[in-house]
Formats: sequence, structure tokens, C-alpha cells
Amino acid sequence: MSLSRLVSHPNASDFRLVRRPDADCLLRRSWEALAEALPFRDLAESPRGTSHAFRIDAGTARVKRRCRGGLLAPFLPDLYSVEAAAARWLSVHAEAMRRALPVPNLVGLFVLPPNRRWASLLVATAELQPSVTLADRMKSPDLPPEDLRRLGAEVRALHESGFLHGDLNAMNILLPGLEAGYRFVDLDRARFCSHRVSRSRGRAEAVRLARSVHKTLLSTGRDSTPLIDPLFLGYANGDRRTIRSLHRALARAIRLRGWRR
Repeated sequence: MSLSRLVSHPNASDFRLVRRPDADCLLRRSWEALAEALPFRDLAESPRGTSHAFRIDAGTARVKRRCRGGLLAPFLPDLYSVEAAAARWLSVHAEAMRRALPVPNLVGLFVLPPNRRWASLLVATAELQPSVTLADRMKSPDLPPEDLRRLGAEVRALHESGFLHGDLNAMNILLPGLEAGYRFVDLDRARFCSHRVSRSRGRAEAVRLARSVHKTLLSTGRDSTPLIDPLFLGYANGDRRTIRSLHRALARAIRLRGWRR
């Protein structure tokens, strides 16, 4: 799927296609100057997953690089197509914005030509100021357990709305401030289910998040229990049976990876 076809996508009504020799840009109209501000050649050479902030009149955009390709790309063109990845990202992210879910505003998608075997997709979202990842915030010992209970409840609400993040971990959750609540970023694996997320998938994602909390605190030498307990309490809405099931699943995941509790 080409970016020109994406312009007719139901979720792309506020986007405009801007073509440059070094990139095809799908941008929200108020952010079109971003296409002139980005050093596409430098971004194409930056490590995968790195992000950069760029300031223009419309505000500050956080641009993150995603690459598609490699040895399997010629054999799985649909899976490794950067245009198809852009279409999926646009569909999910714009729908999440339409439903007013806690995600940053998507302002642009940029498809760069292949560099060797890799093609790059740059995803630009409006910068949330000030913001810090949950992983960085947890390194401070004064994080209130109540914040983790609220996070668990927020994840449960997302699952009840049918939204599955797919890569939920402490690095993909931003805290712009308690008034603004949490924001969930990096939606490359996210999708919407026809109804609510199934119980098994929802619990698996909650356990994945708890596992990343445990791993983050393990690096600081602190016990993760004071934060994981309220996280599960919020997700399970106080249901003790569900909480016990989540703790058992987490213990299995930790044993499989050799991490200490």
C-alpha cells in the first residue's frame, strides 16, 4: 500500500501527502513544516528505536525511527512492507485518538527509501511536556503505590474498550503529570479487538507490564512487590481470585527468565 492510497484512508482526513526526494510524508496540515525540518538522511542512519525532538511553529514533535526489512523482506513483502506498517499504525493510532484513549497525538508518518536492505518508517507524535517514562519514574523511591493502582485500572479500561497495546512495558508508558494521567506510546503492535480484549490476552499483557516493573526495580536492587501488588489490585478491580492468578502467572514468567523475585 502506497502513502498516496493512505490519504483516502477513513482515519486520514486531516492528513496531507507531501513528497520530497528523500521521503514521502503524511502529515497533519498544521504540522507540514515538519517535513522541511527533519534531516531524513541522518535519521535513516540513526539506531532503530531512537527518538528525537524537533521544534516548529505548531509545537514540538517527537520523531522515532522504525525499520522494516532484512533477509526475510523479499519473501514476506506484506509483513515487512514499510507502507503497510504505516497503514496499520495510522489506522490504530488515529482510531485511538478518535476514541479519546490516552495516547499522544499522531502528527506525521514518513516513509524513507531503503537503506541497504532496510526501509525506515518515522513516526512523529506531539511531544508531551514535561514527561518521563514509568521506568525512569520508578527509579525514584518516592513513587506512590497508588499511582500503580491507577495505572492498573487504566490498563483494564483500555482492555474493556477493545484496545490491546501488544508491547506494554514501563518504557512505553509516559507520565506527563498526575493531572494529565498516563499516556501509552509505541503502538506498532497495538490493535483493536471486535469487542473487549479477551481475558487471557488482557491478563497476559498485565503480567508483561508487571514483569517489566520487576525487571526495572531489579536493576536498582529494590523489591518490586510494593508496586506490583497495587498494579494487580487496580487491574483486577480488587478481585482476589484474579489477583492470585496474575501473581502466579508473573512468578512463572520470572522463573522462565531466571529473574529473582
